[in-house]
Amino acid sequence: MAQDKSKKIVRKVVIVGLIALGIIAFRYFDLGQYLTLEYIKASQEKFHTLYLSHRFLVIAAFAKAFENLMNSIGEKRNRLSGYN
Repeated sequence: MAQDKSKKIVRKVVIVGLIALGIIAFRYFDLGQYLTLEYIKASQEKFHTLYLSHRFLVIAAFAKAFENLMNSIGEKRNRLSGYN
């Protein structure tokens, strides 16, 4: 019984530590700059320029990334449901 309580306490301390570490990293690396409206608009503009100059490559890269994502989700679903 005491072991269960100490495991819970350790688990909570680890979670709080990870959250604190995430906040510190967010501030240290100034990651908030990527969440501004100006940055998002500039990024969208750069992507649009890339798309206009290389349409086929952008579409092919998106299709491949989507395929990989769907395969990954399918594999996880199969593992969770017991299928090999």
